[in-house]
Amino acid sequence: MRISTMLKTSTLGFASYCFMSTAMFAQERDLFQEAPWNASVSIGQINFEGDEEVEDGTSFAFKLGYNFDERWAVEGLFNIMPKLDGRSGLNPSRNRLGGNVGTEPAVKDTWAVRFGADVLFHLRNTEDLRVDPFLKLGVGLMHFDEEVDSGNDELVFTGGGGLMYHLSDAWALRGDVQTTLAGGDTEVNLLYHIGLNYRFGTYIAPDFRVSGGVKDSDGDGLSDELERKIGTDPFNPDTDGDGLNDGEEYYVYKTDPLNPDTDGDGLLDGEEVNLYKTDPLNPDSDGDGLSDGDEVKVYGTDPLNPDTDGDGLKDGEEVNRYKTDPLNPDTDGDGLKDGPEVSAHGTDPLNPDSDGDRLRDGEEVLTFRTNPLDKDTDDGGVEDGHEVLDDGTNPLLGSDDLLRYELRIEFDYNKATIRSTDNEELNIVTLVLLRDPAATAVIEGHADKRKKSKRDYNQKLSEKRAAAVRQYLIDKGVAGSRLKSVGYGFDRPLVPNDTEENMQHNRRVEVYIREGNKQ
Repeated sequence: MRISTMLKTSTLGFASYCFMSTAMFAQERDLFQEAPWNASVSIGQINFEGDEEVEDGTSFAFKLGYNFDERWAVEGLFNIMPKLDGRSGLNPSRNRLGGNVGTEPAVKDTWAVRFGADVLFHLRNTEDLRVDPFLKLGVGLMHFDEEVDSGNDELVFTGGGGLMYHLSDAWALRGDVQTTLAGGDTEVNLLYHIGLNYRFGTYIAPDFRVSGGVKDSDGDGLSDELERKIGTDPFNPDTDGDGLNDGEEYYVYKTDPLNPDTDGDGLLDGEEVNLYKTDPLNPDSDGDGLSDGDEVKVYGTDPLNPDTDGDGLKDGEEVNRYKTDPLNPDTDGDGLKDGPEVSAHGTDPLNPDSDGDRLRDGEEVLTFRTNPLDKDTDDGGVEDGHEVLDDGTNPLLGSDDLLRYELRIEFDYNKATIRSTDNEELNIVTLVLLRDPAATAVIEGHADKRKKSKRDYNQKLSEKRAAAVRQYLIDKGVAGSRLKSVGYGFDRPLVPNDTEENMQHNRRVEVYIREGNKQ
């Protein structure tokens, strides 16, 4: 007797110690993704237009639906009208009202089914999902067991709406009203139903919790006593408001529940864990030299990929060392990725023409196989760009280079007059051309560039300088047909126009002579 009493006492004590919670929290769940499928069963009536050959009848409907989101859904349906009586007073030969009341109906009795599909648009307030009005449009096929009107089958178009009242996440009461357009004479019929709707997949497993133990007022997984000890708020599950509850921070992620950004990288601990998947204890999760916060908020790079654009340089190197764009593998657009420019070729990833020979670094490396750091790869005396773009010679073969003369003609500022002190250099060119009657020459004029320089004016000035040298050579006996003069304005400087000495050097004329045996 004593043992029995003890067993009863223990059983009652355990029952009072444990309880089961099966409450459902629709507002915390995305049911449209978790449970998109639903089914409805309903009963109602179809009301036929007065000139149809059948009377109104009972209708049963079965529907299977799929929710794309909280607004849009589609439904497939099967509708059965098990008994439809023929309508008296119809003349079947004309399919219109006629004859005398009481004449035999055109159809004795029949039954019908309808197959179709509807598109639904829900008007519900997403803050209150219980009341759920909707509109719908659809199309289907109605089949009669006996020939009615023009045949057994009719194409049906429907439009209407309805209302669901959700009793829970799974169950809802449902009412529908539809107008149907059917048949060759476009009969307008009315169809209405009321029934139940069931959403699949909303079940939540029971949550067993122990009561009577250590108190956890805010349900964050930390006891009130421990929260007071570590300084968190026992009535606030997320004391620092970082998106992680205090228990997760303390036990799982080892972050500081009193600091929303434990590693100081500019991202909240909750953002790191739930959104970006970065390490909330490491300010630079991918080790690229940029903090996770800077990657996300400043540069738009991937905090989990040290080389976001795949150019061979870490994002931090691009930003802090080379000043290149970590989202563009070829910052200067020269055809070489920033990484190979730095590590393989030694070129400037911010300058598409590192050696200034008018060929892009990518063209030099990939197309012409010239040295992107040497203006004259074959040491023939003519720059690679001039050989490729102007002369049509091989930038890798020095023997085919034209004879290049950079005349140190000291043109005065804004002048195109040859001074007598420059005749010695011009006479050397004259001698070369006179010794080789088959040789031809291109005379190029150039100008410097100042803050107020105008392109058109300097273009014409450079042309005048080239023309002055051409005329000098003609006056010395060189046929004008062998000489061509062009001007390039200030577009081809030898050195930066940053000092008076450099600008003087850029006010120049260059002569390129193609020898007779190279014609």
